[in-house]
Amino acid sequence: SNKSTASDYAHVQVMDRLLHTCPTPLAKYDTEETATTRRIETLAKSTLYLKDIDIVDTGLYLLTNRSTMPGEEYYGVWKAGLESKVKDKLPMQRTPFVTRKGEFFEMLPPSLNSIDSITDFTTSNTDEMLTKHELGDSKQNRVFMVQGRDKSSMLIEMPVYTSKYNDYMTITTHVGKKGQDMSSGPPKPNSKSNTHMKADERIKGLTDKVYYMFSAYWMTSVSRTYWQDGTKFLRYPKTPDSISDTDLDLQTTDITLIRGKAGVGSGVRLTLVASQKEGIIPYLTELDYCRDNGNFGIIGNASTWAIELLPEIKMTRNTTRIKFDNDYKLVRAMNLTSEICQGLQYYKSIFPWIPDTMTEIIEGVKKNGYDIDFLLEKTRGWWTLNEDKHPLKY
Repeated sequence: SNKSTASDYAHVQVMDRLLHTCPTPLAKYDTEETATTRRIETLAKSTLYLKDIDIVDTGLYLLTNRSTMPGEEYYGVWKAGLESKVKDKLPMQRTPFVTRKGEFFEMLPPSLNSIDSITDFTTSNTDEMLTKHELGDSKQNRVFMVQGRDKSSMLIEMPVYTSKYNDYMTITTHVGKKGQDMSSGPPKPNSKSNTHMKADERIKGLTDKVYYMFSAYWMTSVSRTYWQDGTKFLRYPKTPDSISDTDLDLQTTDITLIRGKAGVGSGVRLTLVASQKEGIIPYLTELDYCRDNGNFGIIGNASTWAIELLPEIKMTRNTTRIKFDNDYKLVRAMNLTSEICQGLQYYKSIFPWIPDTMTEIIEGVKKNGYDIDFLLEKTRGWWTLNEDKHPLKY
């Protein structure tokens, strides 16, 4: 369901955006024994800056798994690494945000970590207990009780460390089905674990406490091959020459914010467009988002279209990806259009002065003396640390 891909994509974007101002590595703990450095290197090839460096040789990507390091050892190393930020007196990093006193707010350098997945997280204690009992032995039930206890204890303690030491930890889990309660008569309907989950869905191998510990909890659904309407050809082939009815690379995955403690709130659902080879493709995700919202900022017809911010570049389904892959201005135009559309969808009540159409917005931008080409070529749409060091303007 692309849960690992979505998690890795988020971290890679942060690494890319901090590369010039506060280089930040990602440390991943793989409990499923399937992750490879090649996968994350492939995701990095689609970024603005990481694509030009070797993220493994430079130490920006660190990968280990439970056959190399048992769970309790990993957790100890993780905590010690965070504590060393203060112990070693790492220099504070300047943010672009201003305190009540009018000074730039500073923070510890961030760190990025990932556990994929917590469902299969074990310690040497539980591993040893498993090897002592044959498969199917009732004594193995105690192993899973101990495993659940260890994971719950870890997750209760984790938020203290992530908050105190400015760490961004992404954890993937598996979702399973609840069993029916038949302890007293006919089966009873399941109660929901969360408002935005189905009644029979639960997180596997964890207590319900986890719903309240994460800053954001996203749930991905089963992925689907992304066909063109009524055909067995991909909606957006890699190149016009690569069209084939055997190409299954492009997928869509629905992702729902089950619980969010900040932002637009729980229940928001997005559809991610992903390539099995390249990972999440942001410009296709943004393009479809704008199409689903009244073709916002898109001009033309169903067969040939352009982004209103860059009307001279015409596209069809078969040429979309090759044009985006070779033009930063086009990628930036799509990103701006999508974010403005999101602003109108989610924040119109907060910012009622935002015009309702891209045409009005473009006219206003030009009227106020801004150059569209400069905005598309020389700017970025995200904050970073120590901003004066970055080659693109915010």
